[in-house]
Amino acid sequence: MHPHTLLLSITLLFSPSILAQTLPLPQVEPPIPLPQASIPQIMDIRYTKFSRTTCMSNGGPVFTSKPGECIKLQDADHGIRVYPTVFHGQCKLRAYASRDCSGAGGKWIGIGGCSSLSGEQWSLKVVCPLVKV
Repeated sequence: MHPHTLLLSITLLFSPSILAQTLPLPQVEPPIPLPQASIPQIMDIRYTKFSRTTCMSNGGPVFTSKPGECIKLQDADHGIRVYPTVFHGQCKLRAYASRDCSGAGGKWIGIGGCSSLSGEQWSLKVVCPLVKV
């Protein structure tokens, strides 16, 4: 091979006219964003309220609340069942005598089973130890 052949090949390879040419890129559709509500948040807590303290009645829908959120209870709310989530029970509900989660908190309600809401409990707050709200 002639010594200039390699130099000529490299020159043609990196020639400005060759480098100036661009190949068309394939058209790619952008990903479709998922609605925020369909992506469960890791710290959310899910629960159902019942009209009996034993949770044996037909409960209402499954609600989802975020850390720091205050859940206002109704006169007919006498029992609650908190469901396990991805965070494995690190978040709990704290009962309050006020209707706005103010004042001294009362009992703690954890994951699983039925918890009675009897007594002077009118609101619940989602409390997670790793989240400052």
